[in-house]
Amino acid sequence: MDGNTARVRSIDVFKGVAILIIVFCHICFATKSDVGSPNAVIQTLYLGLMVFLMISGYFYRPERSFAENMKKRVTVLLLALVICCVALTVISYLWAALWGQPIHPSDLYDGFLFMFSLHKAFDPLDTPTTWEFCGNGIGYYFLWLMIGAFVIFYALEGRVRKDIRLRIALIAALIVMSIAYRELYPYTFPFYFHLSMIGAAFMFTGSAFKQYGVLERIDSLEWRSWRYWVPLILSMAVSLVLVFLLPPNIRFEQMMFGDYGGYSAVPYYVEAVVASVFMMYFCTFFSRIPLLSDAFVVCGKHSLGLLLLHATIAAMMVMPFYTLSRTVWLPEELGVVPRTAIAAVTVVICLVICICGPAVLERLKGVRNKD
Repeated sequence: MDGNTARVRSIDVFKGVAILIIVFCHICFATKSDVGSPNAVIQTLYLGLMVFLMISGYFYRPERSFAENMKKRVTVLLLALVICCVALTVISYLWAALWGQPIHPSDLYDGFLFMFSLHKAFDPLDTPTTWEFCGNGIGYYFLWLMIGAFVIFYALEGRVRKDIRLRIALIAALIVMSIAYRELYPYTFPFYFHLSMIGAAFMFTGSAFKQYGVLERIDSLEWRSWRYWVPLILSMAVSLVLVFLLPPNIRFEQMMFGDYGGYSAVPYYVEAVVASVFMMYFCTFFSRIPLLSDAFVVCGKHSLGLLLLHATIAAMMVMPFYTLSRTVWLPEELGVVPRTAIAAVTVVICLVICICGPAVLERLKGVRNKD
């Protein structure tokens, strides 16, 4: 295996591990009306959500113009979001009606608002979420904020790419702006664009990682060497200690970075970066285990599909057996074991859809062309 292949494989493993953590955290821990304060390990794992922002910066192509980058990444992401928001809302609504869930035709409209992240526009950031029976797109806010973050990132990355001091200053400015927004105007902006500033800060960090070849350097280390294990253990320990001392919370969509309001954005950023370094070491180790790494690679290649589909699939799985409420998107009476089982089955179903779906559509398209 050559270096380039190993590098791409490590990144796919990195994405696969991160998306599995997010799916299991969503279904197993983030489905209650009051999620409370999860332990340091869960909160550290949940910081893996920021990994996707860093990976987006990691894959920046400097030879492309702003318009080319926007067309390549943002257009595809926006198209996938719009299709899923419309299709999954309708499918989920019909499925809920089939199983006698207490729905009303107006719920379909409310479901569209939810999936398009418009349900809390201009409401206070800490407004509790009302879960619509046909709008189970948990995590969609993250994809909407990525679109706004991409605009900032692609517009400014070329200007700071060769100047590390300017890059650090820009990241600091974006974090300060996030703090100011949280403290001075604590309201939800449509499509969660208020999260774009800190999202872009993570993208600029990921691009810096790429410039210095951080993942490639880690990937080149012999896993038996102390040079591999000392940084891995150290970054894991530092991440856990920081999270224990300054809990980051898991309600990122509400700009709840911790216990100190907007000012918690600073430790939140540091904790997420340290946690990402730990995950890099962790994932490069698993990338060398054939069968296990193959499973992570498959998940990594379909991470977007898993994020888009998992909440809707999980909710549809329980609709025949439970009456859903509007305070949670999965029944609270489900224990950890059933939730874990639902998460595992959800991942399998999502992967089948992502892998087989395009082939089925191509066949249907071919049959129609023949007709």
